[in-house]
Amino acid sequence: DRITRITEKGDMEVALTGGSSLKGDRFRRRNIIGLIEIVDNLKNPAWKGFDGNGNYDLVCFIGVPYYIGSQGLSTLRAFAPHLKTVTLCRYMHPNADISYPNMSYDEWLKWLDALIENLE
Repeated sequence: DRITRITEKGDMEVALTGGSSLKGDRFRRRNIIGLIEIVDNLKNPAWKGFDGNGNYDLVCFIGVPYYIGSQGLSTLRAFAPHLKTVTLCRYMHPNADISYPNMSYDEWLKWLDALIENLE
């Protein structure tokens, strides 16, 4: 529910990976792609994006398992200089441009709630 509200308030284009738990009409059958494939596409400056308007300048990882997110962020840091990365996970990702610090689950939920309140 929190992630859905963040993507709606932030007016974000969403890519769903195979294990995504996001539900609802807004996400159904949209941009379903594996995490490895999305990272591969994002590092290609010529990729047209999901909307056909070109590659993105910012990508936000939310709810990705740490081990695979870390590898994807490392790849993007090395091979996608056109792209900035943000994570909203409860563990710090050193390869992201912006990341939350390590925190408890309850503290992380409070940070997400504060983000939702501050998004315009």
